[in-house]
Amino acid sequence: MASSHVAFLTDIPGLIHDEVQSIRAACAAEFSAPKVISYGTHPETPYVPASILITRLPGVELANVCKDGLEHGECEAITEELRIRLNAICPWAPPAGPSSIRSITGEPTRSIRVLDHRMSPFDDKKEFTRFLLAPASPHSYNPKRGPSTT
Repeated sequence: MASSHVAFLTDIPGLIHDEVQSIRAACAAEFSAPKVISYGTHPETPYVPASILITRLPGVELANVCKDGLEHGECEAITEELRIRLNAICPWAPPAGPSSIRSITGEPTRSIRVLDHRMSPFDDKKEFTRFLLAPASPHSYNPKRGPSTT
């Protein structure tokens, strides 16, 4: 018999609160989402310093369904269901204004694509784009002269 709970482990302790809030938001939007049982950090286990214990959802994982292929009608049904769910989320007001880019809690976002994983909250898309493109700037690093001092 399969367990009714799943442990979600991460090596990024700061990510755990945002993940829990995202799961709760998915539940509020009536997505089929697990319930959060508990979450926290574990300093005594540096190889997995944070975890979330969630309920297991019934059914077959979509990834397993998709690898066998979907009939056209099944794909349309899934697409329609996702459209309904996303339409439920779209009207939600962002935590700090209509153009802001930040985590669901209003805090900095995290991404494995960004050094140190943290990105400050941004007031708009232009500020966010400027941050992401800064490492590509000719002022950021030149291998012939070393890092910029400006």
